[in-house]
Amino acid sequence: KPKFDEESLKEIAKQIANAAKKAVWALIPLLLLAIFFRPIKRLMLVSYLRAPWLPTTPSERVDNLWEYLRIKIEDTGVDLPGSDAVEEVVSKARESVGALPELSEAAQIYMRARYDLVLAPNDSARMRELSFAAAKALHRTLSWKTRITIHWRALG
Repeated sequence: KPKFDEESLKEIAKQIANAAKKAVWALIPLLLLAIFFRPIKRLMLVSYLRAPWLPTTPSERVDNLWEYLRIKIEDTGVDLPGSDAVEEVVSKARESVGALPELSEAAQIYMRARYDLVLAPNDSARMRELSFAAAKALHRTLSWKTRITIHWRALG
């Protein structure tokens, strides 16, 4: 028969405490992954949209940069369903943060790439300049709290 006196119960409690300590240390990486999954995912997606890791066509680069701008516009609090037309995206951004000439010009390049299927020789490079400038202008409108919390925002 097992003994259940005070000493044996103390020993069992110590063994349980040691097992719990070992389990906590094993679970800390999973906890960190759960906390930082969205920021890591966002970082990888945004960095790929800005500068693809794989060779891409100029029209695909324009598409990626427009998606990057959509993410930055959504960061300001504008709700952009995927069904919104390019003009609606620009008008919603204008209502929220004011006129951004870079965004309007980037939208024109995107529409040419998307609907006309014709790009000028320098449109891809110009789109890169415009999207970075518009993203910087959009980022300046954010409060410091929002700049931190957007990293945990779900991306559409």
